Amino acid sequence: MWYSHDCTMNDCQVDAPKMFRRMTGIEVNRTQFPNALETFWDCSKIRLRDVTIAKADYLFMHCSDIDIADYRQDGNYSFQYAKNVTIRNAVINSKDAFWEAENVTIYDSELNGEYLAWYGKNIRLVRCHLTGEQLLCYVDGLVLEDCTFGPDANLMFEYSTVEATIKGDVTSIKNPSAGHIRVAGKIGELIIDENQKEPKDCVVTQC
Repeated sequence: MWYSHDCTMNDCQVDAPKMFRRMTGIEVNRTQFPNALETFWDCSKIRLRDVTIAKADYLFMHCSDIDIADYRQDGNYSFQYAKNVTIRNAVINSKDAFWEAENVTIYDSELNGEYLAWYGKNIRLVRCHLTGEQLLCYVDGLVLEDCTFGPDANLMFEYSTVEATIKGDVTSIKNPSAGHIRVAGKIGELIIDENQKEPKDCVVTQC
């Protein structure tokens, strides 16, 4: 299904990869994609409810205006270059997710995979749990509200501008550029060295 408009899909199973290319107006409800390699490319105005997606490398490439709730995804390199994304109640297992994505808000979700949201812009995470190495680096306009991190989440926030409230412990934070990071638990390691980028005024506190 490529080059089309205004598609609605309910109570389906889609076994084919590479579905939905260059489409506008896609609504999918209560549907499974067990083999979703390279699905949703160059699409806009996407709404998903109660959708499960597997084997889904390179999902949502160059997509915009995405609204997702009650969602599970297994597949790497997802949401690259995506814009205007809202996600609620999701489990996303994906390394290198949200690279260079813009205007992304994720609520009450679990995000697993290293190198999350590198080079992103205006990324907001609310009550999310995150795991994986070197998360949320090189982000311009990063906001975290009451998020938690797994013990493997290390070397976070490098060269990012960030406003964060974190519940629980943090393994390590490295060279954030600006903002405020408030950690309710313990900080295993705080690395601030000569490589920190301007304006070099990020304040990290335990509270």
